[in-house]
Amino acid sequence: MAYRWGYPISAGMLALSVMLMGACSMAGERAQESAGFAAEESGMVNALSEENGVRSSLPERLQLELDKLGNPTDDMSAWLQAFAAEDNPGEFPVNVIRTDLNGDGVADEWVSVFYENVKAQNGLETHRAYGVVVAYKDGKFDLQSFPFSEEYYGRAEVFAVEDLTNDGKPEIVWTARSVGAHTVMSVFTASSWTEGKLEPIEGNAPIADLSAAEVRDGRLMVTGGLIDSVGAGPWQREYTATYSVTDHALKLEDRVYAESLTPYHRLIDGLWAEALGHPERALKNYAAAASMPTVSYRDYAFTFDSEWVEGGSNVDREAEFERVVKQFARLRQDLLKETAKGESPPNACAAVRKKGGYDSSWLPLLNAPAGYANPFWTDDNLCGLISEISDY
Repeated sequence: MAYRWGYPISAGMLALSVMLMGACSMAGERAQESAGFAAEESGMVNALSEENGVRSSLPERLQLELDKLGNPTDDMSAWLQAFAAEDNPGEFPVNVIRTDLNGDGVADEWVSVFYENVKAQNGLETHRAYGVVVAYKDGKFDLQSFPFSEEYYGRAEVFAVEDLTNDGKPEIVWTARSVGAHTVMSVFTASSWTEGKLEPIEGNAPIADLSAAEVRDGRLMVTGGLIDSVGAGPWQREYTATYSVTDHALKLEDRVYAESLTPYHRLIDGLWAEALGHPERALKNYAAAASMPTVSYRDYAFTFDSEWVEGGSNVDREAEFERVVKQFARLRQDLLKETAKGESPPNACAAVRKKGGYDSSWLPLLNAPAGYANPFWTDDNLCGLISEISDY
């Protein structure tokens, strides 16, 4: 089963989040109507801590109510949605997924994200989100939960319940969003259900301005990456990043960009292919970058002599930039070939620098593409992996 989101990038991710919530609101209202009946039948009330009259946390109150309930209702998902509605600030739809996490053939686990308002001592209220798994085993309920980081202000949800480890038992994929001044950052994480315990899987999959996501063939694939900020620069392209779970960690295994219109973009394609262990694809991209015909840079921008310059306004400097990009592509192609023969990285780097005629005058040109989303090259990292140089 594939899970996919498809949103228009041009509208921006802030509008995207509103669309998400709006799209879910009708289904959420219907679920809460049925859940309201279940709540009324169960006599559900919010539990209060007797100590100092302070309200206990949502997970504590949920466990108390589950203990009172004793056994699953005919519609346990509706019962849980009713409980969640008591604290939900209102704009967050609650989706409860009934599933079989332990692979025993019985769907007696329920997965969701619950929300509550938490009032601080200064009187200010903040949203809090919890990842929640309710399991029914041996005649009783067991609740496992964790709080999402406060930076997400309650913007979290269950993205998928799918097998990411090929062991026949599903993992839980969560997503949380933080809204910045220009960009919405989505962060995907995963958990496993191990001997009745909710265990976090190491690592995460962050991406700016998410436009699509799915689980396909046991891999998480997320698409986006465009930062809606002038400072990030006009050289950005959307990409699809693929993650897999290896050694109980969520690891990036591939990054594929949209079309490559310039030698610089094709160079970046090769650098990421090399960094993620795809040498044949890297060599092809380096060769393509080194041989691409001259292109127009009118849609781009440069920083020449510390000034932001619109593309097409300094043809001579742009020609120098393109020449150095092609030289660097050939250098990286030779470097990859040398290390593939077994040469040590330091020796290979020294050899290809000499062969390629490298000198420090390359650096201002390699760093000329305007915007902080581009890698910044130095004499020390010239032969390094782009994954260790760039955060974008």
